[in-house]
Amino acid sequence: MATLNEIAYNIKNLAYNGDTNEEENIGIRQIKFWIHYHRAKIIKELAREGKGIPQECLQRYVFDEDEHYQYQNNSDFFTYASGLTNYQSRDLVASSKRTLDLANAGGAGIYTSEFYGNDYYPQDRGGQADEMGQIILILPEILNIDGYGVKNLKLNRRKATIAGAGHNVNHIDIPITDKTISVRHGYSRFGKKSITSYIENSASQQLLVIRNLQSVYRQSNQQDDIGEPILYRATANLLLSNPTDYKQWNNDDDMYPFPDYLVSDLTREVMQEMQIALNTQPDMVTDGYDTTRAQVQQRAQR
Repeated sequence: MATLNEIAYNIKNLAYNGDTNEEENIGIRQIKFWIHYHRAKIIKELAREGKGIPQECLQRYVFDEDEHYQYQNNSDFFTYASGLTNYQSRDLVASSKRTLDLANAGGAGIYTSEFYGNDYYPQDRGGQADEMGQIILILPEILNIDGYGVKNLKLNRRKATIAGAGHNVNHIDIPITDKTISVRHGYSRFGKKSITSYIENSASQQLLVIRNLQSVYRQSNQQDDIGEPILYRATANLLLSNPTDYKQWNNDDDMYPFPDYLVSDLTREVMQEMQIALNTQPDMVTDGYDTTRAQVQQRAQR
């Protein structure tokens, strides 16, 4: 794959025929904006035509405390979790009635019932319903096309008293379903103990809700024999609307998540955008002179 800078500067050189001068009307930042826009547009067209979304478009995302919705909305809960032995910024504690009680954090940050008015975690769990909880993760802006916005969601877990390297290396693969299916799954005979997840679109955020999580370790089946909270870690492949929103993005010399065989289509779309923009921008003379408009028109039509 090419880097974002390579794609952007190649488009600029093609448009200006390698001849840069002080009268260039379109800057590299604008070109990069169009690259993101038309990447998303091409991906949507591929999905609409049933061609599938190239794996190269996905970015592996490692969630941490900054994306933990309950940490961000309940300071007492975050203070408790971050104070656990060997806590690290990637560690996520599931919010449940039990962990919220341990944190003296009240009920903020956990859904206690679903949209049918039923308790999320029925009491037929043998008295352990209050230990079952969920982790809600704040997503960056994703292209949630045909369920491709989030793929390959995985969790692993460890006890707080074990150092970070002691995380269980056996990941739990979490299915991502429709919200209705996820909630109903918890009431089915065979699905009530299965972990599921779904994407929730709120007014200002996209949230990834992972539910049916055991929040604390148990020493035995005795009601009061409660161990320490479980520390989870979460990763997923995300289809980001703007790949540079990726928090592991270093700079525009990083590989741009778009397959090489589609870069020519992307280049053509951006150059057509440049042609439209230049047709609405007068050359205010200097005169270095702006032959740009004619050059871009010729190349965009090829």
